[in-house]
Amino acid sequence: GCSAHIETPAMPKLQAGVSGEIYKQISLNILMDALIIKDKTELEHFRTYINSNQIFYYEPANQTFHNTMESGHSYIEVAANGVETTFKLSDTISNGIDLLGTTWTPIGTTSFKGIFDGNGKTIRNFKLRSNSYSGLFSRVENGAIRNLTIENAVTPSTYTYSYVGALAGNVKFATVENVHIKDCSIKSSDNYVGGMAGYGDGIVFDGIIVEETQVKGTSY
Repeated sequence: GCSAHIETPAMPKLQAGVSGEIYKQISLNILMDALIIKDKTELEHFRTYINSNQIFYYEPANQTFHNTMESGHSYIEVAANGVETTFKLSDTISNGIDLLGTTWTPIGTTSFKGIFDGNGKTIRNFKLRSNSYSGLFSRVENGAIRNLTIENAVTPSTYTYSYVGALAGNVKFATVENVHIKDCSIKSSDNYVGGMAGYGDGIVFDGIIVEETQVKGTSY
């Protein structure tokens, strides 16, 4: 089952599928206020399906993301780009998610339009990819990022790309709150470089902390 993560909000936003079909009847809904990301593997799956720019599916029974449905399983259909959906790092992630220094393909290469709740957890130790619009997220639009710490996100040496930041390359008309950028190094010979985001437009900020972070670029 969905254990403690199942809640009953006043108005259901997510519809559950049963046996490979999406039902609209309230009686068959699995009502959740957030889809739980339980570990590094599922963070990567979440990223892959957001970047596919297509609908995908979440199986509450084992907290996993899928691009197809199998008969006999119950799923929640997720809109392309995560529109109007909240994704939340699990309570069970005790020491954060360590990306082990790998080069990270960002979330939202087309656009992430959902809500990402870090639940007070840390994502650490990753390199920005060698491309513009890079960070943990690529583009965030009409969504929100909250309650997250990013630690030791770094650009490779001789980095020549624009729109780069530890959190995101570009943030437009979104809310960013309670985000902590710590011990990061974001340096490029190009423009639109930032500790949190390379470029922002129409952002609502609250509770942002950037500390022990080096930033260098031709514009900020």
